[in-house]
Amino acid sequence: MKPLRITDFDPNAQPPSLGSPMDSLPTIQRPPTDHFASMPANPQSRKPVSPHVGKPANRHAVVIENNKLAESYKLNNPPVRSNSSIRRKFTSVIRPDYKKRLKRIAFDRDCDPCDVLEEALTSYFDSLDERK
Repeated sequence: MKPLRITDFDPNAQPPSLGSPMDSLPTIQRPPTDHFASMPANPQSRKPVSPHVGKPANRHAVVIENNKLAESYKLNNPPVRSNSSIRRKFTSVIRPDYKKRLKRIAFDRDCDPCDVLEEALTSYFDSLDERK
């Protein structure tokens, strides 16, 4: 229990002064009005103006170049999957060494591992069909 102080019961005693750990810190004041006058209204106005940043010289030429790149990519990288079937998500268990080899082959060919797996399954099913 807290010890009693005689001054707590004295009706003529002054109330104890309260303190704060922030009493020693300086008070917050408004900055001088000339501080804002020296700053520009737009913070970006200090940067140099460059009207051609990020814009190609001829947009039509860029579109043509992108189309040529897309066509050459399609010619050099024919799609592995056939258009007759629709892909659906399928979860299965695979040995870790098979998974590692599958990822390595996909990385070397610059394609998805599912494309490599689909090609392997297609060739396996084709070989089964030839046996019949």
